[in-house]
Amino acid sequence: MKTIAVLFFIFSVLTIVNVYAQKNVVQYDKISMSNSKSLTLETNKGAQNDYSGIYKSYHESRKNITREELHTLDSTIYGEYDWYEVFTPETKYVYQYDAFGFNTSFFSSQFNIPDNEWINGAKLTYNVVADSMEVVCYHWDEELNNWYSVYRDIYLYDANSNLLEYREYYHTTQTEEWILSDYYQKTYNSNNQVIENVYFSRYYGEGPLEYNSKDIFEFDLEFKLIHRVNSYWNHDLGEWYDVSKDDYTYNEANLNDSILVSSYDLNTDFWNYDFSLTIFEYNENNDMILKEVFLRNSMELPYVLYEKYSWGYDYILNTKTEYTYSTDEVEWFCVGKTVHLYDTDDSLLSSTSYYWENLNWQPSYKYEYLYDSYSNNYEINNYGWDWSAMNWKQTSITDFSYNNLYYFEDLAFSRYEDDQEFFTQMLTERVYRSTVEETIKLKEKKMFYWSGIDNQAVEDNQITQFEIFPNPTTDFITVNSGNIETEVEFYIFDLQGRCLQYNVIEGGDNIQISDFSNGMYLYQIVSGNQTFFGKFVKE
Repeated sequence: MKTIAVLFFIFSVLTIVNVYAQKNVVQYDKISMSNSKSLTLETNKGAQNDYSGIYKSYHESRKNITREELHTLDSTIYGEYDWYEVFTPETKYVYQYDAFGFNTSFFSSQFNIPDNEWINGAKLTYNVVADSMEVVCYHWDEELNNWYSVYRDIYLYDANSNLLEYREYYHTTQTEEWILSDYYQKTYNSNNQVIENVYFSRYYGEGPLEYNSKDIFEFDLEFKLIHRVNSYWNHDLGEWYDVSKDDYTYNEANLNDSILVSSYDLNTDFWNYDFSLTIFEYNENNDMILKEVFLRNSMELPYVLYEKYSWGYDYILNTKTEYTYSTDEVEWFCVGKTVHLYDTDDSLLSSTSYYWENLNWQPSYKYEYLYDSYSNNYEINNYGWDWSAMNWKQTSITDFSYNNLYYFEDLAFSRYEDDQEFFTQMLTERVYRSTVEETIKLKEKKMFYWSGIDNQAVEDNQITQFEIFPNPTTDFITVNSGNIETEVEFYIFDLQGRCLQYNVIEGGDNIQISDFSNGMYLYQIVSGNQTFFGKFVKE
């Protein structure tokens, strides 16, 4: 179980999204036709693209807002449906906040069906003080029944929320000490762009911290990046040696039109080995129409085209078409295209992909996006081309439910929440359905529980309103539903998760199990939007 918790935590970390960087959240794949204009060089603007820098800036911007004015995302529960479309929870995230709506801790847990309880997995705590932030990660020890420290990250900022230093520590259980393992240091220009990024580490993981690598960035008078030089530290000689260099050029519209990557020759002490050249072309609307990547193995050999992409635009139909290419080492030819259709607000309506075969474009797959009057993406439909029927066949549906009384500005949630990109209002549920044997069946569901919202209290899925008796039993069990008068669904599973019996019952009904073999069984009760679990023994 500890391994599962660790893997689950790693998965959580991989879903990091910089939610606080944007005031109005972009819809899923809602790509403006102008988004392909040029390469994004924002990575050289410093801590604004570091999640902790954004996190701190968000915290500073909300100092005049009390938690009572915000609705915080207190927890999410994710689960899957079985063949009978019975929902079983799997993972849960629980978040805690301070008075400003700042997320101060994050807990992950996994639902254990046989024991009918949530098992702790991992947690993160955040502490922002002045111009610094500390993040500590803990894992749960099932044997000792407590949390143990794993690693700690410390971020230091300047007055502009630029990240100046970043330190990584790991925790030793033998000495209970924090050991500094990695260290990053950044320097900025007057435009808050990184001009030097230095990385320190331990030589082969041992000894004191020392230089490892660094990047130097050079900008022109208009603050456009023109050079980047990467260097490594020679431990034996105690000096820096250059490794690679990127040179950027721009057209009259200040759009990046080329990147030349060179390698440094230590034998001649010259930049005499041009490794790659990337060329960009644009149309009169400054939309990118071509990207070509060339490589060569030495100065004596010519560049060889390695990758090629192109884009076409129809400003009347409001479409953007992406083309991909391949080569037979003699010539390049187009092998695929994807057509994106937008509405007048640049919201993506559909994406249709084709491949080239038999001198014609053959349909492959298609996505269609539906929006409500608040511009929330409430449904995504996925289709594959059915060659036998010669039409589109639906393969999956993703539905999103919202509480449209609350806007993005009213909400506070963790940067680990990956579904934020889908909404401008309060997201309450995401349901995924897919085609199984010609039928669209429920597959996954994720529920979002917000503070201060009716019917949004966090459920731990414990049996508090239902009682099963007798337990153990021999012939039948009776369900006491307390004050619930409506019909409920009752499922019985074996310990391998196979559904053995299904009933729609009311409180007080008897369920016959005399034909069951002796042993332990699991049951699930579905009442409205609530699900309860338990177990009983047949003797």
